[in-house]
Amino acid sequence: MRRSKTYCIVMAAAMAALSIILDYLSVRTNVSKFTIYGLPLLITGILFGPWIGALAGLVVGFITQMIYYGLTVTTPIWMVAPIIWGFVSGLLAKLLIKDNKLTIAKTIIIVVVTSLAATACNSVAMWLDGVIFEYPVSLTITTIGIRVAIALGLDVAYCFIIYLTYPRLARGANKKMPEN
Repeated sequence: MRRSKTYCIVMAAAMAALSIILDYLSVRTNVSKFTIYGLPLLITGILFGPWIGALAGLVVGFITQMIYYGLTVTTPIWMVAPIIWGFVSGLLAKLLIKDNKLTIAKTIIIVVVTSLAATACNSVAMWLDGVIFEYPVSLTITTIGIRVAIALGLDVAYCFIIYLTYPRLARGANKKMPEN
């Protein structure tokens, strides 16, 4: 057995909890937020695959929406971006990482594609939120560049952290479990 289901569940839950804490500690502005909450979701997707990553993202999306806004019409829309962090990173990792070898180029591809997908999703969510609740939609359009720049800036840190920690994390995630 490569790894137990219990190990995967516990690690995904721990990463989801860490992501929620990091989101709570983020710096928020009217147009964006400075946060590294996506890092634990990226790691979850990379280590455990797209579906476990998506599930962790679903939990993070739902809980953070409840903390900040409660249940609203747009809650499901805002929950998609955290799901993307876990799912896309897991899907790309599954396609790119062979024999647990993660190169810096593969790390950059996984992180940048996932980050831009999540940023695009949040931009669409902002636009839909503006349409539904009738606030200036122009705010969404004029701030896309700022949000993309912030995302790419954070991607540098994400790439650095993931590339340096992946060998140790992958060893733990793929640790052979004793047979009962």
